[in-house]
Amino acid sequence: MTYRESNERLVESLNERKYWEPTKAAFIRKIEEIKISRHVGEKEALILALNHLDETMRESEEGVGKLVAARKEAGEDLDEGQVSVSVAGHNFQALVAFALAINSIAGNLVGLHIAIKPKKHQIIEKYATIDVMGEKQKPDVDIITYKEEKKSPLIILSCKTSLRERAGQTYRWKLLLDLSSCGCPHIQDNPVCPVNKYPSSCSNETPPGSRCAKCRAPETRLPLAHAAP
Repeated sequence: MTYRESNERLVESLNERKYWEPTKAAFIRKIEEIKISRHVGEKEALILALNHLDETMRESEEGVGKLVAARKEAGEDLDEGQVSVSVAGHNFQALVAFALAINSIAGNLVGLHIAIKPKKHQIIEKYATIDVMGEKQKPDVDIITYKEEKKSPLIILSCKTSLRERAGQTYRWKLLLDLSSCGCPHIQDNPVCPVNKYPSSCSNETPPGSRCAKCRAPETRLPLAHAAP
């Protein structure tokens, strides 16, 4: 499947979400506003609109609230407050994915695949899953972007309206990644080294991670990025 086809399929799947339409409509309006106010074409407006995701979320609150209230009035047993908080989180993830996908389709991000909620995605399974004493550990991830090219970076996005627990989850996974991909030749010199105490493994294609001071070599970093609004 080409990057364009996969992103078009992503957009179609987002359009099936019951609370998504007000946020999508607000983003489309923002694109039109930018085209008029900045005197730019569609393609440039799509890029500039990436700077207005927070505004888009705020401008769609009323529309989302009406949908939640309508479902409550229709007899659904739901807590409007809790549903609104949940929808805000899911719609923000969807908005980031949608904005990137339509930019890719338009030719601004050529070759870039976008995947939302990709915990079981084959790329995550292959490159970012760590086996720690029989237990699978995956990064905190809401969206991934990647190109089907050798040595192309896998970008991991954590898109939340709250950063609660996010930093800790990320640091834990990065520590496990360093341990499982450790390329230090002096591991056996120290039996209490965490690499020996907590056996773990990851993909054979993962670049070597951290090393000890004896190695006297710069640390090789994985081509991964983690971002949060």
